[in-house]
Amino acid sequence: MAKQLAFLAAERFDLAVVEASSGRQILRRNLSAQQLLALKDWLERCNRAGNAIYFRPIACARTLGIGQLSASSLRQLQNEVPVSMLVELAPATFEAWITHGRDLSTTEQTLLKWYYWERYSAEPAHMEGQAFFALAGFTLPEKRTAPVRLVHASGVALSLERTRQVLLEAARLWEQQSHRRTLEHER
Repeated sequence: MAKQLAFLAAERFDLAVVEASSGRQILRRNLSAQQLLALKDWLERCNRAGNAIYFRPIACARTLGIGQLSASSLRQLQNEVPVSMLVELAPATFEAWITHGRDLSTTEQTLLKWYYWERYSAEPAHMEGQAFFALAGFTLPEKRTAPVRLVHASGVALSLERTRQVLLEAARLWEQQSHRRTLEHER
């Protein structure tokens, strides 16, 4: 948990505890990494009671998370861009974090989230700017497996040139999809 939070280098985080019995979310907003780590004992008790634990970094302009990747989608992603942090949710299910060579605008973040979702069959909910991610060390009740595991946090980032290339590729794919949707609508 501490390594995962430190890797993201976000100043603030939101935390969500999803109650197993009701599905109700207990939200703690705008926490520092230290404040979140101070809640570890409480989070462990909540998790033992069957509740799911999630977090999201606030204003993390270089690093984007991609959720619910299959092992084959992860291999495809890793062949094309370096994964700077990898989290195993369950056997053959992963969250990957990609660090870009510069801060991304909100528009660029949205475009790349769509691109990664479209290209690598990721979880559509992670396209939203407010998506939550699994926190290492806690079990996801719906997976009923071992705790979420931080596989690595290498910090390897895309170069500035590769970031530019991925943005151009994403924009081209967006245009192709938009053109295709327009043609389908006209039929």
